[in-house]
Amino acid sequence: MAALYSSNTPRTPTPP
Repeated sequence: MAALYSSNTPRTPTPP
């Protein structure tokens, strides 16, 4: 769900 997380918080880097 990296894409969803990134979409939700573009400023916050996606966790590993």
